[in-house]
Amino acid sequence: MENYSNSVSEKQSHESQKTLTRSAKHEIELNPDNLDLYCTKSKRTVVKILRFERQSDRDGREENVNDKTLKKLSKVIHSSNLIQYLEINCSKYQQGITDKGMRDLCRTIQKLNHLKGLSFDLTGDYKIFKTSFNDLNQALKGLTSLKKLKLRFSRWKINEKELRTFCKSVRKLKHLENLSLNFKGCDGIDDKSLEIISSAFKILGGLQSIHLNFKGCDQITTVGMQSLGQALKKGARSLRDVNLNFKRCERIDVRNPIFYQDLEALSSLQSLCLAIHSRSETITNENVQPLCQTLKKLVLLRKINLDFSSCRDMNNKGLFALGQTLKTQTALKDLGFHLYTYQGVTDQGMHDFSQTLNALESLESLSLSLLGIEMVCWRGISDLNQALMNLKNLRKIDLKFSR
Repeated sequence: MENYSNSVSEKQSHESQKTLTRSAKHEIELNPDNLDLYCTKSKRTVVKILRFERQSDRDGREENVNDKTLKKLSKVIHSSNLIQYLEINCSKYQQGITDKGMRDLCRTIQKLNHLKGLSFDLTGDYKIFKTSFNDLNQALKGLTSLKKLKLRFSRWKINEKELRTFCKSVRKLKHLENLSLNFKGCDGIDDKSLEIISSAFKILGGLQSIHLNFKGCDQITTVGMQSLGQALKKGARSLRDVNLNFKRCERIDVRNPIFYQDLEALSSLQSLCLAIHSRSETITNENVQPLCQTLKKLVLLRKINLDFSSCRDMNNKGLFALGQTLKTQTALKDLGFHLYTYQGVTDQGMHDFSQTLNALESLESLSLSLLGIEMVCWRGISDLNQALMNLKNLRKIDLKFSR
């Protein structure tokens, strides 16, 4: 019993020391286990960064988060002065969360008028209804100093009225510079939804970074994609970073040139990440030309990530066309290229792409994923290997091949 008491005492002392250390740095990392420790503090503390995330137990099972947990979290947030960055991760099937818990949390967040960054991951099947979405909208109205907003609504059911109200709240965030919205797998997101979301960009002229994830929103067509492109062209020309995910949006046609032409207006763009699902059978030289023309005109690009892995096929001609375009990006430092090819790319295609890599002397990071390369033999892999050895500035590499 004495040994056990000493062990517990040492553990509490260690936890207290960690608390003091993090408080000195004005940074707190919370989880369901240590919430009570911070809730018992009687005086208010100065905190600049506060993070809350679930943890896994020894068996790998993630702890449940419920309304009681959120109430404790709200108390800690309320007792922390001048929070500048708040990150909350309650993702993945938190069945214990209801409207009441979300309402308490959102009302607390609304009072953080000094907040500069908010990251809120709400992925999962919740017992949350319309009132929770409205509470979140109300919370955003009070965050007048917000510069960075990251929200994840994966698998939520959002109707047009709710989306309009949300975007109206976002438009009032006049100081917003970084916006990330994840609608992966959300029911009801369609072309009209993209038009509503795009309306915010026309007012937020100070946006520098925008990340939008519509993966699995299969009601989106080329029309919705064009609405987004036009909004970016008209209202967000100061953008330096664009990341758009349209994977598993099967009604989008990758060959449509209008969207890519609108991106050409983003002359300050330094990072472009596109993930697209093509309904065409094969990505050839002809139907990647609109994308190639746009990339050639975005001369400040330092990062390019193209994900065609959910497309049906790409052949040597399509790979060659993209390779010739990438050769013009001589200042490129970060390249990601992901494709699925079923007997479309041969050793010749790999040779041509290797020649592209040889021209990118400034490249520091490379992520290359080639799936279904049944027609590629040792010669093609050897050419790629030689090209990689010639990249003297390469610091990070991630390669994935499969037949």
